Amino acid sequence: MDVSVRFGDNNHEQIKDLLKNNTPQNTIRTKRSVWTQFEQFCKVRNYQLNDNTSIQEIAKVLEDWGMNMKKMNGEDYKEYSVKTIWNVTAKMIQEKYFSEFKISFNPFIDIEFKKARDVRNAKRKELQSRPEKRKQSAIALDEKEYSKKCYYTDCIKHDY
Repeated sequence: MDVSVRFGDNNHEQIKDLLKNNTPQNTIRTKRSVWTQFEQFCKVRNYQLNDNTSIQEIAKVLEDWGMNMKKMNGEDYKEYSVKTIWNVTAKMIQEKYFSEFKISFNPFIDIEFKKARDVRNAKRKELQSRPEKRKQSAIALDEKEYSKKCYYTDCIKHDY
């Protein structure tokens, strides 16, 4: 076998198309939605993300975003959504800066972003601790209800 034919001859465009075609539609929609919301947030706050924006300024933007992101109707997101949306935004900013400006940083590890990550986590904890988020305790069954449940459970177990 000729060694030159052993390996494929796919070029970078074909590789990019393969990756694009194998990205789930939900991922694409989520990223688009998050990025649109983030762009609106930046516009309202007059944040500019360009090649002159320092890493520290990007961290401040993510800090503000982590604390102040809201749904379109002005309500807070659920606590698990805050982390997801912040992470998607941070990843997209990281990719944007590397692909457009060849500036490399990692918002999930770099010390410059520690406060932004801490703000995101604090916002999540604050949302989790709200009284309306806590589950209501179940009311204890009285003896009659308990006996009734036991009776039906026993009947189901033994009535094949």
